[in-house]
Amino acid sequence: MNVAEVLAANRDRLARALEAGQPTIDAWAKKHAVQTPAGWSQDDRSSVVRKAESLGIFDFRALTDQELLRWLAALGVWPSGMPSTFDLTELGLTPEDLAAERSAAATEAAARAEAKNSLQVGGTTYNVGAADVAQFVEAIRGTINDKFLRSGRNFAKTSPTQSRGIPRDGHGRGGGGAEFDRLSDAQRRAIGLAGEIAAFHWLRRRYPSCDESSWKSTNAGIYLKNGVGDDSLGYDFEVLTEASKYFFEVKASPSAEKLEFEMGETEVKKAQSVADAYRILYIRDALSATRSILQLRNPFSTKGRSAVRMVGTGIRFRFRLDEEVQR
Repeated sequence: MNVAEVLAANRDRLARALEAGQPTIDAWAKKHAVQTPAGWSQDDRSSVVRKAESLGIFDFRALTDQELLRWLAALGVWPSGMPSTFDLTELGLTPEDLAAERSAAATEAAARAEAKNSLQVGGTTYNVGAADVAQFVEAIRGTINDKFLRSGRNFAKTSPTQSRGIPRDGHGRGGGGAEFDRLSDAQRRAIGLAGEIAAFHWLRRRYPSCDESSWKSTNAGIYLKNGVGDDSLGYDFEVLTEASKYFFEVKASPSAEKLEFEMGETEVKKAQSVADAYRILYIRDALSATRSILQLRNPFSTKGRSAVRMVGTGIRFRFRLDEEVQR
């Protein structure tokens, strides 16, 4: 084998050893009342493989079984005091011990998968990973109250945050927080949908000309049940008034504290092309009846760019809420 083939083979072998060995490691650790070191779970295995690769463990030649076991110990993932083997007899384990661990692992995996497709609204848990999210939509609609609809009529007064280490907030069609980064794609999409539902009702209250045709994103197709919508426009709502035409992009966060959002390529292009006609509707605490809405200026406009700070190398903006001022 050439070097590339050796690297690939060793990388694959370590990954398979971590996956296949987890029940044995867990069973032994449980029997001896010790904690299983990090690295064996599905979420941790890839980081162990990357660390091994960075140390050059996979270079030059194929690893033997004993070498692989020694490296597992060197990488800090082998339980302290556990013999360097996967042999059940030598470890004092039985096939029944492994079966019990596999069953427990499967139960935990199913619970994790269910949790990643679930969100709570008003104390009730909803499956947002299903094709039909009608119950979730109705729950969100039921939390929209008059206090929310009457709020945010003026631009929020904001200022850029200081340039210091702050935990990353969310990304994509949403707002943020480290909590947001840990959400699944299904959860992020549902939070974005919740934000747009709230924004739709807010816009209809504020602009008499706003109707179902004003909602342009694919979330409109979900909420209005007409299957239409386009996410490539760079905005979610287009509202025509007697004086002007406005383009609203909605950013939603499950957090009430984090104030940060990202803009995609089409959103940036649209914002740059229409200046003050482009606005951000930032929905805080999007899943709760206590949600609030912040109307923000286009961060690419003359007035808007001084109210937020671009974070990192991407199109990520962070701001600090001071107070609301008259538009």
